[in-house]
Amino acid sequence: MTSTSGARSHTSPWELYDGLTALVPRGVTVTTCVVSRWALVETDAGGAGLSSVPDDGRDDPHGPQDVVGQDLADVAALVRSWDRRLAAIGLASINAWCNTQERLEAHAGDVIDWDASAFERSGELVQGRRVAVVGRFRHLDQLASRCDLTVLERRPQGRDLPDAAAEFVLPEVDHAFITSMTLANKTLPRLLELSGGARTTLVGPSTPLAPEAFAGRVDEISGSLVYDAPWCRRALMQGQGMASMRGALTLFNLRVPA
Repeated sequence: MTSTSGARSHTSPWELYDGLTALVPRGVTVTTCVVSRWALVETDAGGAGLSSVPDDGRDDPHGPQDVVGQDLADVAALVRSWDRRLAAIGLASINAWCNTQERLEAHAGDVIDWDASAFERSGELVQGRRVAVVGRFRHLDQLASRCDLTVLERRPQGRDLPDAAAEFVLPEVDHAFITSMTLANKTLPRLLELSGGARTTLVGPSTPLAPEAFAGRVDEISGSLVYDAPWCRRALMQGQGMASMRGALTLFNLRVPA
């Protein structure tokens, strides 16, 4: 095993969420919020953040509340909501503050790679090892050719295993890649507990650039910065998805200090 995170014992699954929301200061206002398959939040401080909206979960019958004009810290706290869209809005709000060029530059000493996905840069790292990916990502064929790969998915396709198999699979792997959408659907704390003996990478555009919140929990974070918010906003308002927004994002891969 190559994990640097150790046993990752924490007293409450809410600790991670508390650590993330504590990073968001008061005095910043939400100026835009668009929700479709993704949530986009923009602020008057110039920040913009994305989060995937979980496919499954509770929906408020009245729809997502209007958060425009509210304090970003209050909206970020919605990440604790059991409503899937509100939770995504909360996570996007955290990312609107955390996922900035300034914060990336502040952690430049821990940057592993710029503008490359975690899967593109992990070929040698996973060579010959047992690997699990939580979430169905595109372009996993290259990864699968180098390792013993298991994909865990809520809606499995092909050789994917259902997400319930995580209880059996994750304790046995050497490296786990976990979609950051699990922050919104509240499964991440348990998944990290199960993969405590593995090297772990939190991956996807929903990933907060918040190594201080993930210290002792994951080894790497792989996410994105929004550098063209109007592009993303137009794409979401037209019902488009991540493929149409990729050109408006800069990817990052960051080592999380133990």
